[in-house]
Amino acid sequence: CAKIRPLTAPTTRMAMPALGNLPRLERLLVASDGSEYSAAAIHAALSMARRSQARVRVIHLLPGRGIGSAPGTTEIPSSLLEQARDHLDEIEREAGAAGIACTTEVVETNLHFYQEIVQQADQMQADLIIMGRRGPRGMARVRLGETTAKVIGHAHCSVLVVPRNTETNGRHLVLATDGSRYAEAATTMAATFAKILQAPVTAVSAILPSHSPQRQEEAAAAASRAASFLTEHGIPAESEVLHGRADEMILQSAASHGADLIVIGSHGRTGLQRALLGSVSERVIDAASTPVLVAK
Repeated sequence: CAKIRPLTAPTTRMAMPALGNLPRLERLLVASDGSEYSAAAIHAALSMARRSQARVRVIHLLPGRGIGSAPGTTEIPSSLLEQARDHLDEIEREAGAAGIACTTEVVETNLHFYQEIVQQADQMQADLIIMGRRGPRGMARVRLGETTAKVIGHAHCSVLVVPRNTETNGRHLVLATDGSRYAEAATTMAATFAKILQAPVTAVSAILPSHSPQRQEEAAAAASRAASFLTEHGIPAESEVLHGRADEMILQSAASHGADLIVIGSHGRTGLQRALLGSVSERVIDAASTPVLVAK
């Protein structure tokens, strides 16, 4: 790997859109099903809210008489409703004890769950959706889950995917960048999180031997530009250009720096925009042992 010093005026033929203001983090939405996988997402939301003074809304989704309900079902069993409400009451008590503004609701829906989550996020103008990640590593879409993948694909805000038994304490952030507009969104979101967590950031670009000299130059410029942007906002930052497959290099960088958060765009510069989620992003979410923030 080669560490690249931030360039003051990178010379490149790649069009570089201006990086914008840092996004706010004031309203967080958590989708919970009461499982151990949701527990990590709830913990992450409360921890982030405590640091940022954000407001948290936790919804527990239950299927209505349409999608997912048994034939002839007319209402949700009272035992399920009671269990869901007990779960949410416990979350409210925990948030209240920590001085966190938190509301909860059991939501019965006949929509697909991903549609309900996206709709709820839009209604509250959420800045971030936080979801748990299910299962062991391997078989990305199966483990990631169709609901999570579709939420990332359809949501109008960023999505934080949290594996079970993980925390983000601000040890180090790894930002994946390739100079695309998706990477620009990831860069500004990484800056917001780095400021909240008071964490240093490494901006990573990956190149392959098959890439042209121009592409290699663009990769270095993209990483350097992201690091410069972060530094301008008072965030300790460096850039790296790593040689290998993008998802593997992102994970390698996270491991070498002891990072507890990876920030990545929903798609890369070569991704198909019609796809719900880029292949690199999906593989990173699937294999990461840390939370992954997918910037929209």
